[in-house]
Amino acid sequence: MEISQLRAVLAIAKSHSFSRAAQELYLSQSTLSLQVAKLEKELGVTLFYRTTRTVHLTEAGEEFVKSAGDILRNIRLLSQNMSAYGGLMRGTLTIGAISSLEAIHFSEMLASFYSLYPSLNIDLQEEGSITLIEMLRSHRIAQAFVVVDDPALYSDLHFTYLGRDEYHLAVSRLHRLARRKTVEIADLENENLIMHQGANGINAILDNAFRRAGVEPNVICRSSIPTIGFSLIEAGIGVGFFPAEIFSRMPSSGVAELSVTPPLYKNIYLATLAENEFSVLDKTFTDFVCEWYKDQGKASAEPGQAAAPAKEP
Repeated sequence: MEISQLRAVLAIAKSHSFSRAAQELYLSQSTLSLQVAKLEKELGVTLFYRTTRTVHLTEAGEEFVKSAGDILRNIRLLSQNMSAYGGLMRGTLTIGAISSLEAIHFSEMLASFYSLYPSLNIDLQEEGSITLIEMLRSHRIAQAFVVVDDPALYSDLHFTYLGRDEYHLAVSRLHRLARRKTVEIADLENENLIMHQGANGINAILDNAFRRAGVEPNVICRSSIPTIGFSLIEAGIGVGFFPAEIFSRMPSSGVAELSVTPPLYKNIYLATLAENEFSVLDKTFTDFVCEWYKDQGKASAEPGQAAAPAKEP
């Protein structure tokens, strides 16, 4: 049994596809299939049910994935800790992150960390918040930058509040609401909505907002790609919610930006397992994140509190 085979099985289990896993691992599909076939022969069990459309784990495969994840995590911890003993912080730092984080100056923070440890490789795993939380629980990552509506619902996780952005409504310039500056959720009854994919933290926030307003959302499309969502809205197919920073990154003469009343905030947290054995590298990074936002004054105040002013450069 080889480490590459463990990684291969985990990649296939994650994507439910040999072809997508092969792309992620930079292997040909035939090479990946041979690795798995060789492993199954060695173990004497079948790890995957294969169909023409998808791939699923067998019962033995599920047990293998759980153990393989623990093994790879321990190997990563060992490698990083030995590097620390050698006096050189190196290896690969794996960070989970949602795609929209510039409201908390994420790039600036990460650049500051990298300047201290230039021997590191950084692996950014970009997913929706729900997927990232599951990756934390399965020990595939040690930290993730996520959006959650209510941290108290996740008793097995620890959340450090970093800052927030605000969700605004995008409508076509030809839409009946386009001349307004603000909109209430109740105004969107019977409107066609373009929403985000299910793994995004925004969905719980919007679901709660519609529930409070007594409105049943009419979702006609879900997309995880903001540029596609903007294009559909500009074409008049529907309306949609996006973080305010997205509007500044993708200005469009055909889309109007409306504030929502009462405001819908996107609270951003650094999430870790409440009970977790951190590698030296992971602990160094999480400690740095907390101190950086505290010292720089970049983050907004905790939800419900007044924001502290940022320090002068």
